[in-house]
Amino acid sequence: MTDPPPSSEPKPPSFVQIPIELIKYVRSLKLTGTQYDLWLYLYELDPYGSKWVEVPPPSEIAQLLKVDVRTIQRCAQRLADCELFEFQIKRWKARNTTISAKVYDFSLGKEIHLRTKRSKSPQNGSKDPKEYKYSGGKTFAG
Repeated sequence: MTDPPPSSEPKPPSFVQIPIELIKYVRSLKLTGTQYDLWLYLYELDPYGSKWVEVPPPSEIAQLLKVDVRTIQRCAQRLADCELFEFQIKRWKARNTTISAKVYDFSLGKEIHLRTKRSKSPQNGSKDPKEYKYSGGKTFAG
């Protein structure tokens, strides 16, 4: 019988011991069920705390624990507040949520941007913040 080739990744331990004092401390925090589940899940991934370890994104953990992603984010914040775990964000994704409405003003010969929810003033030079010019010189009061 041959031995399997050695793996470059260390195998997680098949069991870990959680010190009694840590169990008492965690119990004293009165964590919710999901917070406790997340703590145990993360403890399983990093039982020693000797280095930063990669963890799945909150969406994957949420599916595994059968809760909403936002619940996982709140639970992670609670664990961080209790100093049970630290979290690092290495990559961010962003999406612009402002809606840009553009119209062409033939009288000005240029495209103008209409005010969005986040705009504080119109961007077409109108003195009336509720007045917009559409193509053909028509004015719209919003």
